[in-house]
Amino acid sequence: MEAMKRLSNLLWFASALLAISIWTRTAMAAPVQLNIKVIYAHSKSKLIDPKLKDLAKQFSKLKFTAYELKDEGSYTLDIGASGSLQLPGGEWMKVIAKEMTPEGMLRLDLVVDKPRFRSTAIIAAGATLAVSGPKQESGSLILAVTRPKN
Repeated sequence: MEAMKRLSNLLWFASALLAISIWTRTAMAAPVQLNIKVIYAHSKSKLIDPKLKDLAKQFSKLKFTAYELKDEGSYTLDIGASGSLQLPGGEWMKVIAKEMTPEGMLRLDLVVDKPRFRSTAIIAAGATLAVSGPKQESGSLILAVTRPKN
């Protein structure tokens, strides 16, 4: 009788752990929202796109004097999923939501086949990061990735 009670308690405890594990993985696998701006940075002028005014202040130490917003996109991605954004010149950039760290940071990959470009970044909710992208004409692309707070 005592053995049956212990077995019953053990099975209940194992079931509870399994349920918590499944719930945790499901909660961690919630889709993530990303907003991406494709910025052409160059020194052919001193014009700054009005939509980039606040962001351009953070670029003050770069060698560029002008920043043009070329494209932007918003994505809601499940972990492991990807979205694509066309870059100036017709190339496609793939954004891949790789994993969520235990601290709630998102690890993502930015990939362009031609010219070959790959960057892995980690971003917190409520943060924006800027990644130097492929060269473009007489400047470079900057990929500004924002992960809004949910």
